[in-house]
Amino acid sequence: MEQFVQVLALIISLALAILVGKDASKRGMNPWGWGIGVFILWIIFLPLYFIVRSRKHNKLIKCPKCGISFESPVIITTKAIYDKYGENLMQCPKCNYSWIRK
Repeated sequence: MEQFVQVLALIISLALAILVGKDASKRGMNPWGWGIGVFILWIIFLPLYFIVRSRKHNKLIKCPKCGISFESPVIITTKAIYDKYGENLMQCPKCNYSWIRK
């Protein structure tokens, strides 16, 4: 019975680490660091991750073309473009795709 509990705890730890790693990747955070941290010390890293990710989540914009999440998406090229689109003009730093946020 004791081995069953240990194996179950290991499986739960691994599942949490994988889920946190995938979520961190979507949010532009370090997936390996958070995944390994949660796997080794989930009692500390999991609550810490939820605190850190809630702060970062509000600031991230997701590119509709490549899917990367990033901060500071506004690219102002000229005054005329800024006057027309303002803060709604976005450009991805990875693929350089430009779009207008609605």
